[in-house]
Amino acid sequence: MTKLNQNQFSYIYDYNTRLSVENGYKIISQLHLWETLQNYEPPKDKGFMIPDSEFLNIIRSEFELIPKTPGYPGSSFAISMRHLHFIAKNGIENHKDLFSNIFL
Repeated sequence: MTKLNQNQFSYIYDYNTRLSVENGYKIISQLHLWETLQNYEPPKDKGFMIPDSEFLNIIRSEFELIPKTPGYPGSSFAISMRHLHFIAKNGIENHKDLFSNIFL
């Protein structure tokens, strides 16, 4: 993944969602876990709400260290990870296109 630009996620209008995705992007980049996330498929009955692997527990622990993380820890993490999983598999431009099509 490329380095995060200052306005990389400006297309995400909701402040809390944007901040969570930005934070997660930084964490995953710093831990060099993009390939791991790209190859991972969360359990269909749990998604990202209940981490079932060591790398997700590490990411979640890093999320919890960020002061003033928006939202509720479990749901914010799960939603952020859904966005980041999509980015890992499809790229930021496709994520941006998805948002553009949803919010027209």
